[in-house]
Amino acid sequence: MSTLSYFSDIEPVHSGVYRNYRGHITNRSPRHYSVELMASGRMYFQQMPGRAHAFSAPTLRWQSPRYTYSYGSLDEGGWEHYFVTFRGSRAEKLYQEGFCRLCGEVFIPVRRVNVFRDLFTAIHHSLLHRSTHNANAVVYLEQVLVRAAEELAGHRNERRHAGELDRICSRINMDPGSKVDFPGLARQMNLSCSHLRKSFTEHTGVAPHQYVLRARLRAAALRLERTDDALKRIARELGLGDPAQFSKTFRRHYGMPPGAYRRSARQGAGR
Repeated sequence: MSTLSYFSDIEPVHSGVYRNYRGHITNRSPRHYSVELMASGRMYFQQMPGRAHAFSAPTLRWQSPRYTYSYGSLDEGGWEHYFVTFRGSRAEKLYQEGFCRLCGEVFIPVRRVNVFRDLFTAIHHSLLHRSTHNANAVVYLEQVLVRAAEELAGHRNERRHAGELDRICSRINMDPGSKVDFPGLARQMNLSCSHLRKSFTEHTGVAPHQYVLRARLRAAALRLERTDDALKRIARELGLGDPAQFSKTFRRHYGMPPGAYRRSARQGAGR
């Protein structure tokens, strides 16, 4: 099969790159499929009939000629809009067996937004120049599908590990002084250490070592308020180093050294 015939059954028709699109659209394109990216901003999107969805994070979506769609700016602030329309026999197969099988909805959130920005921009430039009979644009379009599948797989992995991550957090909070074997936990979850660190950070909003440190400092603050335990003992049992290191870390977090915190808490309780 020649290169030309390989690309002849799918035709990218139109593309666009709009940095601040503010329009409101309700339409149906009887002959064209469409893949679109909201890279930033806020918008609503609705496949009619059906419920409207609001987006405020980077989102990839696709549209079929079978349906009417309504979408636009959610707060008149606009959104960063990229799109490509395509047609042909392989276009339908790409849509039905590719994009539609990714998930039940017609959109997925994306994290690697710059990857998709680059792909849509490359499609747009290829169509502007109409070089090599649109072959470059088709290759980039297929790459959008591949990257979308990777994004969806990442989201499914996050949901699968959410319960395990919650249990790790609960264990840390119940016994903050114990050493947390993150490499061992990663092996149990069949993840690399870097993947576990990334998943944990996305799940909790802070890196694992910061989460452990904050749990230990909270426990230290409670012991300062409720016991007469020596600072050396608190620091040792909660894994916060020697008294000098404990005092420095505690002060950075709470704005005062442990002794002053204890006195302040006792005075407050005595009011």
